[in-house]
Amino acid sequence: MTLIALLIFAFAFILITTDLFDKALVAILGALSMIILGILSPEEALEAVSVETIFLLMGMMILVHIASKSGIFEWLNVKIATITRGNPFAIFLFFSLITAVSSAFLDNVTTILLVVPLTIELVKGMGRDPKPYVFAEIIFSNMGGALTLIGDASNIIIGGASGASFVQFLQNMYIPISFAAIFTILVFSIVYWSKLKPISGQLSE
Repeated sequence: MTLIALLIFAFAFILITTDLFDKALVAILGALSMIILGILSPEEALEAVSVETIFLLMGMMILVHIASKSGIFEWLNVKIATITRGNPFAIFLFFSLITAVSSAFLDNVTTILLVVPLTIELVKGMGRDPKPYVFAEIIFSNMGGALTLIGDASNIIIGGASGASFVQFLQNMYIPISFAAIFTILVFSIVYWSKLKPISGQLSE
């Protein structure tokens, strides 16, 4: 039975990652297969559903949607341009940090969907290539999501299963995430320095 369960999981995982079919449909069919084959009883399958995770994610998505309609992200875009005075490297650091912090407390996919368009608009307006900024934001979004108990759905499930509190989870994750963030900044600074270095004619104060 264990081997069959692993095969069902592997097959469902492949279908989800390749995006051949709707992810929700694949997950439901995988769960039904486990029940039909007797690996899980209907009661065990229901107990495995993390209702807390579903409602928490739903609540975060509602908050992000309301925030996006309020114009706060557009305001933040203008403030970053003003504070950094158009310095490409400073903008890179600001957007990376904002993406990580936002992803630590909100759904990281939604955060990327909101931050990336603003980044592209600002960086292209400066005549710069936005790709390094977007690549960094994707990485920092994942790091921010891994930092806290509510940063990612998998973290919520792990926290629920282990009984770890928000603070305990953060205490175990902040050191490796900090090293990963520093390492990422160093790598991007070396590889993309020609696109991130300060330029003359930056915005005046």
